Amino acid sequence: REIILFSTKLEEAKKINDLMVQVKKVPEEFFFDILEQETIDGCFRVSSPEKTLIDCFAYPEWAGGIRQVDYIFSIYAESNLYNPSLLLKKAKKILEPEKISHILKLVQEAQK
Repeated sequence: REIILFSTKLEEAKKINDLMVQVKKVPEEFFFDILEQETIDGCFRVSSPEKTLIDCFAYPEWAGGIRQVDYIFSIYAESNLYNPSLLLKKAKKILEPEKISHILKLVQEAQK
């Protein structure tokens, strides 16, 4: 397994604590909806569930392909965090219309 981090400046691979970490460079406008999580080890900045899913739709190859992204969406849709209107609102900020259409299709299927 790999961990993927997104950066506006770097694109490289690193090994941190025996884990492979891929750092992918993305446009600055992709950085929104970042939350701070306080843990015993310190404060970390992570994306919201919606933003994480949008990143998967933007770069499905980084998430294991579109089938894996659809599976990740199904987990999100079954969670207590599921908020399709918020997901679509945020998706419109960065995704192309065909990817938004794909999300709409998944949302409609989840409502059945």
